[in-house]
Amino acid sequence: MNIRNFDSALNDIMTAISIENSIDYRFQEAKILYYNKKYHQANEKLKVLSNDIQNAELYKYRGYCEYELGNKNEALLNFEKSILLSDDDKALVSKYNELKN
Repeated sequence: MNIRNFDSALNDIMTAISIENSIDYRFQEAKILYYNKKYHQANEKLKVLSNDIQNAELYKYRGYCEYELGNKNEALLNFEKSILLSDDDKALVSKYNELKN
């Protein structure tokens, strides 16, 4: 995806957040940061969000962020939480097994 698309998406979600500071919009912001390879920023946003929501998708993204930041143990912990909450996410289980070995 083109970096300009990420910048545009981030601008759009920041506008939405300024209108309504919802958990959904903040989660979308964290995902946009992740896809824009801003793993530290995305992970910080996800950590804050984990106080309000706890679902498989949030922990999956936290795991991917930790993985990209080189934090294998934290990545595994978050992947485990995501797997427990997920509906059989085969790609996630595969990534978890890859890291565990």
